[in-house]
Amino acid sequence: GGNLGGMGKYGTEGQLTSWLRERQDRPTIVFLDEFEKTFGLHSALGHNQDKKIYQSFLEPWQDGKLTDQGRRTDGSHGGSRIDCSQTIWILTSNWGQDEIIKFAQINKDRVYGSITADDADWLQTHLAKKSLKGLIQQHFETLTRTGDLKALARRIDYIVPFMPFTKIEQAIVADTCCREAFGLYREPKIVNCPQKYRRFCGNLYLRHSKEYCNYVAHQYDESEGTSIIAAVVQEVNGLFLQKLVQEELVMTDEEKERIFDTEKRDQKGEPSFWIHYDRELEQVRVTRNMPVGEDEPDDLFDDIECDVKPVQARIP
Repeated sequence: GGNLGGMGKYGTEGQLTSWLRERQDRPTIVFLDEFEKTFGLHSALGHNQDKKIYQSFLEPWQDGKLTDQGRRTDGSHGGSRIDCSQTIWILTSNWGQDEIIKFAQINKDRVYGSITADDADWLQTHLAKKSLKGLIQQHFETLTRTGDLKALARRIDYIVPFMPFTKIEQAIVADTCCREAFGLYREPKIVNCPQKYRRFCGNLYLRHSKEYCNYVAHQYDESEGTSIIAAVVQEVNGLFLQKLVQEELVMTDEEKERIFDTEKRDQKGEPSFWIHYDRELEQVRVTRNMPVGEDEPDDLFDDIECDVKPVQARIP
């Protein structure tokens, strides 16, 4: 909640305090995404707003209580204490990204090969405690000259480093992104909607080959994470639509009518297209025919690199 006028008049109750008040009698999880983005925040009330926000967590993370400073929905002023003793606070942050990547490169045989849940203790000892914990402590120390936020770092009980994807995970993520993007074409064409949801065509199959999946997986970059894989997959949408508009994909008149129809058609007779990566030409291709050496669609990933079937996997 905000003292927006700066004249002693309280604003509305904050979203977090209101949410916690309703749930203070039962186990609750608060998820704070990109926690470091608060650093350097300024507002109409002046500088050092980030310090005030960070300071507000000192009390609940230590005592399990949060003092409400705003005006509640019933019109009464704040000052009451909200019970947070059953609340688990989870923060995500890019703090330590470079340190994690460096650690992974030093231990690449273990990290990129077959790292499992059994390695949790190893990561906690050699990465979280020896490197990341001190980094977080240093971050909070630099927020104020008095160092009164160092206690906030000590109240973070456990650090879970997000490690770079293993080779198997890269293939799984690549396949998942492909299926999510290309699967949208199974639905009809959409025109009467916001631009970002429009679909130029539909009622068709758009499949990807093993070669293309491996090509996408190899574009993975530790510092970019999943976003670079998703971006590479999205580029193919433009290539596919370009081929379609320029009539480089041979289709019958009936198939053209189907894919540009805004109504859902039955699956019988749906045109099928393939996204494939040609290693010899080093380029992505769109074709009507199943690439040479491919399996039937249901068995597409039986022999994918890393001996994994991404189609059966799920990303947490």
